[in-house]
Amino acid sequence: MTEPVRQIGAPDGTLLLDLLVIQRAVGDLLEAALGETGVRPVEYAVHGQLAKGPLTPRELSALLGLPPSTLTGVLRALEERGDTERTADPRDRRSYRVALTRAGKRRHTEARRRFRVALDLLHEELPDDAGEARALLLRIDEALGRARDRLS
Repeated sequence: MTEPVRQIGAPDGTLLLDLLVIQRAVGDLLEAALGETGVRPVEYAVHGQLAKGPLTPRELSALLGLPPSTLTGVLRALEERGDTERTADPRDRRSYRVALTRAGKRRHTEARRRFRVALDLLHEELPDDAGEARALLLRIDEALGRARDRLS
């Protein structure tokens, strides 16, 4: 029995289905890379932003494109694990800022090392310039946003 052809680029496929399958493949790669660190891919994305400095949940949501309800669960898990802590936001008393703790910084350092290994392996597998791929992804992201807005 022959293996079914992957959806990506299939003649009967669509760009949206291809992107959905690629999203899963990215998740699989990151889970394999980060698995031993205990950091899930979405948590790594939050860690990466917080490694630059404290942010409000609203800022994190905007930077990562995560719905607030999803981000709330991620932040709760990171705080319960001791990776993050909350402090009052001096600019807005109704909000708070999230920062990595020392333990969170250590965990992020190890996760970043493993992330870089996965990224390097991906770059080795790409015959073209990764910058071109990222530029195309930016165009797709912008187009997805405009299409979503038109549906609203």
